[in-house]
Amino acid sequence: MHGTFMAPFVTKQNDVMSPDVSDLLKRALAPPVDERAALANTLLDSLQTPNQSVEEAWDAGVALRMEDLKSGKAVTVRGNSCTARCWPW
Repeated sequence: MHGTFMAPFVTKQNDVMSPDVSDLLKRALAPPVDERAALANTLLDSLQTPNQSVEEAWDAGVALRMEDLKSGKAVTVRGNSCTARCWPW
């Protein structure tokens, strides 16, 4: 790697990665930056498990707002009208 010393990769728990994972990481660092970014995003997404209660709360909120729109309790506003009210300058 351009003459630099590569120490063993260390995890947050200060455990040295297995040789297989260390080799995988070395190979993952080889592609161009855009491909590494895509790989990193995919790996990060795989760590995030959906929180069912949060998703249910969002779904309930959306359903309530849709019902308010259908009943006339809430009304829509054109985007340019809303923008003009918020930023009149």
